Amino acid sequence: MAVSPESVERIHLQLYHVHVPKLVDAGFISREDEGTDLTDAGRTLADAIAE
Repeated sequence: MAVSPESVERIHLQLYHVHVPKLVDAGFISREDEGTDLTDAGRTLADAIAE
């Protein structure tokens, strides 16, 4: 199934402007000038999901 460049751009914008800020507010990731990183809570959640 081919994905259009417009769909990719729309998804990217939603992640960046909607979902990432919610994860920051919830304390699961931190956002710096260099990018994003998991917090301790984010790593705990990721480990629990992987089990």
